[in-house]
Amino acid sequence: MAAAAIEGLEPSGGMIYEFDPESGERDASFQWWVQAETVVGCLNQFQLTGDEVWLGRAVKAWDFIRRYLICPDGEWYWSLNPDGTPNTVDDRAGFWKCPYHNGRMCMEVWRFFSTFAPCSKSI
Repeated sequence: MAAAAIEGLEPSGGMIYEFDPESGERDASFQWWVQAETVVGCLNQFQLTGDEVWLGRAVKAWDFIRRYLICPDGEWYWSLNPDGTPNTVDDRAGFWKCPYHNGRMCMEVWRFFSTFAPCSKSI
């Protein structure tokens, strides 16, 4: 499943939201939760396989989040618009957004670095 999902990782490090293989249509926005789960999924794959390509993908996805989705005023933007600008219309925090995915990502990264990463040569 990870190999199929990673096909949606853009060169920028952002993961596309949706793709319909039958129609070829893709949602060109970058939703906050998809980016957070990409980091977690890539770290999990690295832990399972030891393949450092997955670690690199996690770092690239985090860099995308850091550069484009974290609002200077705090919290994360809901998404990036197809033109790369932040979506400032949807809530930065709300019933469907806060605090699960980005908080979970932070806790999973912390757990990774506190338990697994000391054994890694690449970090």
